[in-house]
Amino acid sequence: MSLHPQRFHSRITISVFLFALTLGFSLSLSAQTWTLVWSSEFNGPAGSAPNPAKWTYETGNNNGWGNQEQEYYCPPADNTAPCSTTQPNIYEDGNGHLVIAAIHTASGTWTSGRMKTQGLFTTQYGRIEARMQLPVGAGLWPAFWMLGSDISSQGWPACGELDIMENVPPLGPATVQASVHATGFNTGNPYNLPSGQTVANGFHIYGVIWSPFLIQYYVDSPANIFATITPSASGSWPFNQDASNPNPFFLLLNLAVGGSWPGPPDATTPSPAPMLVDYVRVYSPSAVPAPVISGNGFSVSPGQSGTTTLSLTGTSGTTGKVYLACSSPASETTCSIAPNVVDFTNSNTGSASLTLTTTANSSLPPMPTSGPLTESGLAALAGIWMLSLGIFGWGLRRSGRVRFAALLAGALLLAGCGGGAAPAPPAPAPSGGTPAGNYSLTVTAYTVSGATSTASIPITVQ
Repeated sequence: MSLHPQRFHSRITISVFLFALTLGFSLSLSAQTWTLVWSSEFNGPAGSAPNPAKWTYETGNNNGWGNQEQEYYCPPADNTAPCSTTQPNIYEDGNGHLVIAAIHTASGTWTSGRMKTQGLFTTQYGRIEARMQLPVGAGLWPAFWMLGSDISSQGWPACGELDIMENVPPLGPATVQASVHATGFNTGNPYNLPSGQTVANGFHIYGVIWSPFLIQYYVDSPANIFATITPSASGSWPFNQDASNPNPFFLLLNLAVGGSWPGPPDATTPSPAPMLVDYVRVYSPSAVPAPVISGNGFSVSPGQSGTTTLSLTGTSGTTGKVYLACSSPASETTCSIAPNVVDFTNSNTGSASLTLTTTANSSLPPMPTSGPLTESGLAALAGIWMLSLGIFGWGLRRSGRVRFAALLAGALLLAGCGGGAAPAPPAPAPSGGTPAGNYSLTVTAYTVSGATSTASIPITVQ
């Protein structure tokens, strides 16, 4: 079994260092280093179960697990039908691999395996990866993923879900997908393997770099990031850990069969269909200092937007992607930064646009409490119109029945309004707009190790 190095960026030698010094600046790019904090290497003897101190298991079908899945999950050593110790679904093969096998039993039931670290190990941020070779076939759904440990109290999707790798027949054998799920937040991010490679003809590393406000998915190397996910204004973000939100995540490996996404298995689906896992590893990052942020202040009028350019300069050791956030300095304002992720992997500097949008005064006249805009006012108008129709019907020589009906309807409508006009709905509270004054808009940068730096940008609302 090959070992994956803990360093994923080669240290960069800058040949123009002396020239840079003559210009009055230095460029320093450092390699990001990672420390292994947890792993499951699956080096046990053939037929053995994974380490019980690291893994626990799901059993049964649980009403299709919310996806109309067909498989019945069998833990190791379970010999209760449809599970069988003569055809185990989860075991180590003696060659350094975990095997999770989907099996079509003689009774027609599909059995498989789902294992997790819930209650045994959780992680908060870091780099999480697995080296895997996947089966391919109709209805097969291998996955490596994570769930928030508060799922028992918050439920899904409020707990948060990070899908590091999924593969289903609709994607094809050369494409995997990574996803982020939370309340009001769903992404699907496919990755196509290089030409000629499939998930079944070799092992690939599937991983995520998880840091504050930032999810980065990669395949085969942490330098090969194919999806970068940040918070959305339309959904929740249960992926930041702090004292007010202690929600570390646990790991899952499973091979589902059937369901709403992969579709059903058929006569071509292999049985057994083995998913092989070389290892699962979790790393913590070395300290990565945040960049220095600078930017000019600006003035803005209520109802208008103002923009300034932020300049970011890395300090010694700043590397990788840095997330930028801002906080609105006053009521009735919103701020935004574009781009909100700046990459320091190959450069020591970066820039972004900071925009503050203010609100104009929107005071409105009060809504009427009586008259034609109320239900009673409308009824009175209808009554007058019907009476007029009845009276003028004489001149138009309408039939007596028509004149009488119009007069009666008009009288009834007016009588119904005798109680007085009903009050109209309360008027919305008027907005006074952004108050004039001098403010300080705070910008914060977050690195992959959670280090932060801030800058205060002076804002004048005129």
